[in-house]
Amino acid sequence: MIAQIWLTFLMLRMYNRFTVTPKRKLRTWLTQEERMALGRFEAGDTVVVQGLKARADLNGKTAVVTGFDAERRQFGRRSWRRERNQRDSPADCRHHLDPLPMTEAWLWHGGAIEAARQRFGGCERLWIDLSTGINPAPWPGAANLAIDWRRLPETSALAQLETAAAAHFGADPRHVCAVPGTEVGMRLVGRIMGGSARYVAPAYRTHGEMIAGSRPIAWNDAMEPDGTLILANPNNPDGRCVDRATLQALLARRGSSGWLLIDEAFADADPAQSLADAVSEEARLLIFRSFGKFFGLAGPRLGFVIGPSQIIAPLRRLLGAWPLSTAALAIGTPAYRDRAWIARTRQELKAKAATLDACLQRHGYQPRGACPLFRLIETDDAQALFDRLARQAILPRPFADQPRWLRIGLPADSAALDRLDAALGHG
Repeated sequence: MIAQIWLTFLMLRMYNRFTVTPKRKLRTWLTQEERMALGRFEAGDTVVVQGLKARADLNGKTAVVTGFDAERRQFGRRSWRRERNQRDSPADCRHHLDPLPMTEAWLWHGGAIEAARQRFGGCERLWIDLSTGINPAPWPGAANLAIDWRRLPETSALAQLETAAAAHFGADPRHVCAVPGTEVGMRLVGRIMGGSARYVAPAYRTHGEMIAGSRPIAWNDAMEPDGTLILANPNNPDGRCVDRATLQALLARRGSSGWLLIDEAFADADPAQSLADAVSEEARLLIFRSFGKFFGLAGPRLGFVIGPSQIIAPLRRLLGAWPLSTAALAIGTPAYRDRAWIARTRQELKAKAATLDACLQRHGYQPRGACPLFRLIETDDAQALFDRLARQAILPRPFADQPRWLRIGLPADSAALDRLDAALGHG
């Protein structure tokens, strides 16, 4: 009987070494701040403790937390039993974690900071987002605007915005239609146009989705005559820029039924790259422009479609009344009128891009692309590099279909550049 009791006692001790209760044992090795941040969790939940991710798997009243360090990954609890001053630091523990497959969140689009934080930890203010290609020095006037959130957007305010934007684009205001983000504009135009299309790859994901049945082609095949062609200039993600003469040649080869659709989301940095001034009632040409990239303000969700009335008129009907928020109207109009800031920013972006190039080259990477808002690098260790940067709270942009590519946006300031420089050198 005594032996049976002793055996039961030993089994319970071993069980407690490999499991913890979510309300009691788990919290014994956390700081008070970490306990408050952790709160309650349930089966399958993800928690972040000491800057690292752990998974909580409930089994009855117990929880097994895995992925904290090498010992815990083997379900050993020796490191849990160590005194706090003997435990691995978060920086040390990071090296115990094997690189994981890049998740769908940051493969789908840039800006997936929340997903990165859940995987790698760290508070939001410490993260450097280099995944979007958005100007890290936004137009400063938005902070001083007084916006009346009680009123519906005025039709006259929409007209003023489109006039200011048209002047910036070099287009006729009659051909400019503001939309709640270029993404929405592309998909609505695709619904209006229908038919078939080809898009130049690599490309922004929506280029292949906006018109059903679209098929990808290489840039070398873009000059094939007839049919609708979709491309970006500058291109995303490789930064390829096409000169004006080539674009006009592409337009001339669309035939009587095809269209040339150009995504100019990144064209504001160099107006010479734009074909917006060539839009007319006769030309089978559509241009898409984005406000958020160059002006650094993606939140208002503001974009434009520039085209002839046979596309713009049905597009306005689909958009209906009040297509934009009051905030988008209030921010966009003065931003497009701020010629001094626009001119200064174009020069600053070129200088920052040159500094980024030097940083990448110093570490053996050859930057690609002529768009000053981002650079593309190609390397065999792209996934490992992504993982290394993310562990330092720096988020670049990986690509599922191009596992050797990483797109890197402009660091906001010298401190951010120094952190990128240090992380690239920590190999």
